[in-house]
Amino acid sequence: MPTILSVEVANPHYIRFPMDDCGKRVTVHIATSWLKQRAERDQRNVSNLALLYQFYRDEIEAAASARYDQSYCDGADVVVVASDLISPSA
Repeated sequence: MPTILSVEVANPHYIRFPMDDCGKRVTVHIATSWLKQRAERDQRNVSNLALLYQFYRDEIEAAASARYDQSYCDGADVVVVASDLISPSA
């Protein structure tokens, strides 16, 4: 599912971004806490969430696509949680 090139980081609890499924827009949410924890583990600065999203974008979008494919529900948002993401051991 290709993504549309925009990401909303205004909410301090989650990042929301759109993905496209054959012309149908699907909204994906990912917790900023996961992104910050992952960045800290990788020794990255956590102050810019949009930049962190871009850095982990491939992994986030792959997880979102897999989640969408597993539990497709017409009109529903996709919520990506930490367990959906492949992350290196701490």
